[in-house]
Amino acid sequence: MSTPVITRTPDLVAAWAGIAPAVAAERRPQTREQTRASHEALFEPLDDTAFPVRERWLVASFATALTAGDAVARYYAAGATAVDQPAAAVIAEEAKSAWARGPYGRYAEAELSRLDAEGPRYQPSQTLSQAVGRRLAAALEHTHLLVLRPREADSQAIRRLSAAGWSADGIVTLSQLVAFLSYEQRVAHGLRLISELQAPHAGAPASEPRLPSAGLSGPDGKPAAAGSAPGQSAQPTEVMEHTAPRPRGYTRERLDWLPWLEPLAKEELTERHQRGLVDASRAESDYFRLLVRDPEVLRARTLADKDIFYNTTAGLPRAEREFVAVATSRTNGCVFCASVHAHFAAHYSNQPELIDRLLEDGPEKADLPERWRLIAQTAAALTRTPIGLTAAHVKGLADMGLSSLEIADVVHAAAFFNWANRLMLSLGRVAAGPQAASDRAHWQARREAYWGDRFGPTTLVGTWWLDSAPRRLPAAPGRWWSDGGRVLGADLADAASAQLTDGAELVAGGETGRLALPAGAGVELDGKRLVAYARGEALALRVLDPESERARSFGGVEVAPWDSAWAVPAVFTPAPEGAAADQEHVDGFTVRVPVAGSFDFELEGRPLRLSARGAGGRYHIVFGDSSNEGNSPPFRFLRVEAPAGGGAAVLDFNTAELPPCAFSEHYLCPLPLPGNRLEVAIEAGELRPRWTA
Repeated sequence: MSTPVITRTPDLVAAWAGIAPAVAAERRPQTREQTRASHEALFEPLDDTAFPVRERWLVASFATALTAGDAVARYYAAGATAVDQPAAAVIAEEAKSAWARGPYGRYAEAELSRLDAEGPRYQPSQTLSQAVGRRLAAALEHTHLLVLRPREADSQAIRRLSAAGWSADGIVTLSQLVAFLSYEQRVAHGLRLISELQAPHAGAPASEPRLPSAGLSGPDGKPAAAGSAPGQSAQPTEVMEHTAPRPRGYTRERLDWLPWLEPLAKEELTERHQRGLVDASRAESDYFRLLVRDPEVLRARTLADKDIFYNTTAGLPRAEREFVAVATSRTNGCVFCASVHAHFAAHYSNQPELIDRLLEDGPEKADLPERWRLIAQTAAALTRTPIGLTAAHVKGLADMGLSSLEIADVVHAAAFFNWANRLMLSLGRVAAGPQAASDRAHWQARREAYWGDRFGPTTLVGTWWLDSAPRRLPAAPGRWWSDGGRVLGADLADAASAQLTDGAELVAGGETGRLALPAGAGVELDGKRLVAYARGEALALRVLDPESERARSFGGVEVAPWDSAWAVPAVFTPAPEGAAADQEHVDGFTVRVPVAGSFDFELEGRPLRLSARGAGGRYHIVFGDSSNEGNSPPFRFLRVEAPAGGGAAVLDFNTAELPPCAFSEHYLCPLPLPGNRLEVAIEAGELRPRWTA
């Protein structure tokens, strides 16, 4: 039976939030577009066989009513009423009695029982079950679990869905739907408060749901399998159990994540699935091969994630976005997400002790610097159900000096991890590590962050050596020269308002447009990043341009499938004190460098050795092998941990990395040390960049 078509406002979040023009102008367009695309993938799917659209609207009305009585909840209630008025009315009444304050629940990790918070365990009423049937009643019970006590999601919850007829594809999309609504509703709430701070009388215009003109069925309109109701699984869904030990508590250490549902096998992935993965290397991850059961939702979610966390052109620094992810995950009780992003937050901030305080004491009690304390408490307030973020939180951040874009970044990062936490907690569980899968996930995430950064390695368009004579450069505004160990710039019209990093400073008054950049410092001007680079006493200016032809033609990196056979046992032998070697660079520059020692190992039955630089148990190898022949450049980097005094180690070539000069010829990479070119093929790790025509 057809349902009426109702016109929808294109940007739903803006409509719900009543966004003021000043806020709308600063809102990230990629995030806005992928939020819209996520909504469309869930409510206008290519295939609703596993989870009919009618059920999606009914679940959405229940989920959003539990979180806040706002414009978002009213929108989904209207949509549910349009697709099934009797069922929607019963669900609306059920939501009133099922309402509670969250997140709460017990931890599966016994050592975290001190953080348990009690609350009601919801079971559908008899009236509801009779009105909507066993299958949808089970989905609403699962929805309540994910909205209010996500930390209690477990394999038994998946088994209850399976027993009610839910397939693996349907369960993945159900989890995505509830998790996305947690994100969408929080973004709208946070942006409304930001807008009201700037324009107190802004109001949310009415928005009506756009419903399908007719019910969908299978892919390309094919009907559901004979003998089964729409959405009904013909066979019970297999649920996997895991005996691996859980971590003892919150940690920055690497942990593992184990799925309860079977991920798609790599050989099953179609072109549609590959598009959903966005990055081909994600096919190595159980998590992404599980989520790609709904490829359109995964694609939109991934692109939103990349913009919210990796696009640091303006707005909140990367360290603070990761900090928000930790605060949100700590509030929801997601030990795995907290560990991953605590690792990143500690790395980008270089303040691991503050991250540890947040993990140990939580956002409300941790002894943190004032700015971080307010950010953490804002993230926690946005995470609470009903949503606890208030105008006072937003004003506090504004009074601390955060711009509306920076506050919006706090909102988006916290909202996104209300999405991410619910997926991680509902579809699998954390396990103690480190383990190979966890190592792979961390390495992959770090490398994707490197390639995908707005000013990543493909964006370098030049390294210009400077002297005391000011001159203009082909790709940079103003005039540049070196003096007193700093790179100096002048005639820079926007210098007074430019974003400066790492010790860069405005000199001689803003009206002259002069900047001073010590080595490593940078400035963003005209959409480009300009960075001072030093080699010995020589200074250069590097220009990174995300709109360069090279950057726009970058299509990702070809990464070899992960293979444990490439994690090779080795023995590290420290070099004698004072050992050194001549190391040449790609531009012919040669310098005498200290050598830390050597790693002895075997491949193909042949004894091999690689020399390394580094100290304190952490080493760096530049090596070439016969698989690099024809590549540019014909060498790669490998990071290794080994006892400083010598002993057993592992060379994991799965983590071999392309050097920066593989992405841009303007990097001046070091070549392999003498003896570090191997006559064997190592088809592991990063192999080569991909370029589009």
